[in-house]
Amino acid sequence: MAINKKIHPLQLAPNYIAILPAGLIAAAVSAPILNNLAYPDGEALYRMLANICHQDFFRSFSVSGHPCGLCARCLGGYSGMLAGLLIVNLQKTLQLIRMLMLYCIGSTALLFAILDALVKFGDGNVYRFFSGSVGGFGFGLMLMVGTTFYLMRKK
Repeated sequence: MAINKKIHPLQLAPNYIAILPAGLIAAAVSAPILNNLAYPDGEALYRMLANICHQDFFRSFSVSGHPCGLCARCLGGYSGMLAGLLIVNLQKTLQLIRMLMLYCIGSTALLFAILDALVKFGDGNVYRFFSGSVGGFGFGLMLMVGTTFYLMRKK
């Protein structure tokens, strides 16, 4: 028999944070698919995503013969952010040392991505996706650990 524990709404807040990068990834991949099916259908998604990405055709992956709604680095960034958020969210225990370790890993990954953006170690869409995903992963870890600490302090 399962024990019903009452969950405070603030405890669910970290789960809701993951909706943003998941929705942006879905929109970025859906835009070229919709354009392939019937041309003007995906344009609204492209216009929405243009506010957060330059959408350079040469720096984007191609889906169904159309450029993705986000460039490779932004798509990688949101994918990495989603992975980082989910990793921290899946932690069974919230031990202080484990959370600090995840925060340190996240800040190191984010610093690597910032350094890569300044120095430009490599070129190509796969490399841009990898660089973005490392930075997004680091940001996701830092965001989720910070949110968790904030919510623990509020109890």
